[in-house]
Amino acid sequence: MKSPDESTPPQTSANRLRIGRWHLGAALAALLASLGIMLAMAGTASLLGRAPAPGPGIDDPALSFGLAALLLALGLLLLWAGIRAWRICRRGLRSARHPSPSTDARKKHG
Repeated sequence: MKSPDESTPPQTSANRLRIGRWHLGAALAALLASLGIMLAMAGTASLLGRAPAPGPGIDDPALSFGLAALLLALGLLLLWAGIRAWRICRRGLRSARHPSPSTDARKKHG
């Protein structure tokens, strides 16, 4: 039976840097997805005619149909890209923490 120290690979400074980059990428992807959600909500609210007024003194705060549809489409695209990037970063984090053994270190069968 392996001791707990043998089950985890040793952390090198290069490996820590790689893990840190994956964490930064995941955080940026989450921000991108959040921005996409907000843009999609603004586009949906404008399409439904429930957009909030941007400030006093502006008579017609509603966006045109085309601009509202563009906001919705851009928001959904950013949401999809953010989720996709976050999943890629999570997959990279898993592989950086548990690197596969090199071909020389594997057992030779036969």
